[in-house]
Amino acid sequence: MEEKNLLSKIALGTASFGNVYGVLNKNKLSSFSEIGSIVETFYNNGGYIIDTSSGYEKSEEIIGNLLKDF
Repeated sequence: MEEKNLLSKIALGTASFGNVYGVLNKNKLSSFSEIGSIVETFYNNGGYIIDTSSGYEKSEEIIGNLLKDF
């Protein structure tokens, strides 16, 4: 039986991309390069489902700019 990549079954949540989000994250915005590293690692390891929303501040804009390179 062929083992499938688990990341192909997981969505990358992007609520913290472009705005301060989360219980432990009170003040820090992730940089474009940090977000790029996260997305690149996710994609290079078989992930392809990205969860975003217009309600996530600049998340859609950031993801769109990053995906131009893929």
